Order: sequence, then structure tokens, then C-alpha cells
Amino acid sequence: MKRLLRASLVASAVAALLASAAPARAQTHSPSTDWRRLDRTESLGKTSSTQQFTFELRFGQYSPEVDSKPGLGKDSTGHLPYQAVFNLDENGDALSNDQLYIGVELDYLPFRIPYIGALGPGLGWGYTHTSALAKYSADRTKVSTTSTAFTILPMHLSAVLRFDELMRRTGVPIVPYGKLGLGLGIWTASPVPRGFSGTGATWGLHFAAGVMLALNFLDPRSSARLDETTGVNHAYVFGEIMRANLNGLAATPTYYLGSTSWVAGLAIDL
Repeated sequence: MKRLLRASLVASAVAALLASAAPARAQTHSPSTDWRRLDRTESLGKTSSTQQFTFELRFGQYSPEVDSKPGLGKDSTGHLPYQAVFNLDENGDALSNDQLYIGVELDYLPFRIPYIGALGPGLGWGYTHTSALAKYSADRTKVSTTSTAFTILPMHLSAVLRFDELMRRTGVPIVPYGKLGLGLGIWTASPVPRGFSGTGATWGLHFAAGVMLALNFLDPRSSARLDETTGVNHAYVFGEIMRANLNGLAATPTYYLGSTSWVAGLAIDL
């Protein structure tokens, strides 16, 4: 818990520290300080403190697949239920159902596969929310003053494999990774008619693949000081494609909550 708290406090400061240090370093750049030189690998791959945890701050888009559940019928205007409630404009025309997604993830990577990378479990939590004024006319163009809201908390427990041996051995600051595991989506809706539930959950599978760019090469000295004072070995920016396949695992779920999403963010090693 201490590591997680420490990660939360320093994560937002890491990018600003390294970015502010980069211009100063650029003024004194010379061929002898090129990050690609093998004598610089200690600034990226070899660390003075132990490295077992990775903490991520995550941002992206989320497009709930509620209307993809088999058996759903269209209303009199030709729209599926979720689209009719949340994704129609004032003229009754369909809009995109992309929503903002934010999340955090903590990976514990105690196992190292020689010449490949680090392996271990990862636990992730996310949040996405949408709302709209309730529509009550047959053509979905008249709205009331009552707001209808729907929130999804997509979570997962996955096996995480980070292919970081290239960075550790050569200093190239590129780290591909993959994730595979079990997902869970918890939903809440409001308001709901009397006698109906306003919350529920759907299980599924979770897949992700992405690439991290280590930022330590921007200023190795500042990175080393950061390691000494906070235990942060590396800082990264990353991008991934995430598949939350929350369709009930062959059961009959209340909602299909999954999405195929692009996610980006900041990560730190501890």
C-alpha cells in the first residue's frame, strides 16, 4: 500500500520533471552523450533500486456495446435502446457513443524470463459515464428536464508480460507488452422505474497490447536522482489497444458492457 500511495503522489510529477530537464540537457548535447551508446544503458535498463511494480494512469475512449446484445429490438424510430436514450441529437439523428475513459492499474512483476522480460499479475480499475435528458416523444425529439445517467466501472485481473529485455540490455527505450485475463464491468443507472434494479455486473475477458516509451533518456542524471529519492526506476508514456470483452462468458448478462478502446497514459516502475 505504501508503494501504491507513493506512486499516486509522484506519477503526475514525473513527466513534468523529465520534460523540464530535457531542454537543459539539449543545450549541452554532444555525440558522447547520445542515448544510443551502449555505455549509457545503465540509465535505462540497470537500476540501483529493486523493480517489481508498475503503476499506470490511463485515459482513452470507451464505446459501450450495450446495443450489441442479441435479441434487442429497435424502437419505432429505428434505434436500439442505448442509442435511443444516450446517443441521439435534438433532431433524433444518431451520434457516436464514444465516452471518456479514465483508469488506474497496478502490475506486480516478480518473475523474469531470460531474454524476454517481466511477468506477473495486473489489477486495473476504470470509469466511464454518460448522461442525457430523458426523451419522451415517439420520435425522440422532445426531452424532459430529468437526466438519465449510466456509469460503467470496467475492471480486470490479468497476466502481464512486458518485453523489456531489449531496453535493459541495449538501452533502446521501447518496451512492448501484452495483457490477458478476466474482466468485470459494474454498471449503475439512474433513475430506474420502481421494481427494477439500478445496478448490476457483467463478467468477460480482457485483452490488451501496447508499447511503452521510457523517458529516462531525456535526462539520465535527473532520472537517477528520482530513483534515489522516490524509488521510481523508469517513467514511461504508453499507448495500447484494449479489448474489454464483457459479454457474460456465455451466461445471460443484464448488459453487454464491453468496448474496443485506444488508451494512452503515464506509467512508472517502482
